[in-house]
Amino acid sequence: MLDLESGGETTQLFVFDPDGAVVAARKADGQETAATMERLAENDIVALRPGSDDVVVVGWLVTPCDRQASLTVAATAVTVELPPRPGCDALAIGRVVALQFADPARAALMRAQLIPPTIVPEDQPRTPVAPPPTGEG
Repeated sequence: MLDLESGGETTQLFVFDPDGAVVAARKADGQETAATMERLAENDIVALRPGSDDVVVVGWLVTPCDRQASLTVAATAVTVELPPRPGCDALAIGRVVALQFADPARAALMRAQLIPPTIVPEDQPRTPVAPPPTGEG
């Protein structure tokens, strides 16, 4: 799990990588974040390789009310999913993570997609993102 913070708000990111293609997931550095934020002016989610061939930087837009997200790595796509939440009257903020792949050729194939949250009535409890399964259970 990674805690991604900006604007005084934190989003917990759970990374799921069933194939083990990612060797490291980390907060993006300043240059990676700047390149990604520039592209987020045009899209809700982006995946780019601004530096190393084996690193894919994924950025997406959330509101301060989006406290959790899951990121799933598949064969050619990275999917960010936001869990259901009540409505939120706030400006969007960016979240950016860097994924280092074992194989640069696989990193070159990655595209990003965002599954936005379902908006639920205020009186319904939030549904958290499930943490990844452990080897014990």
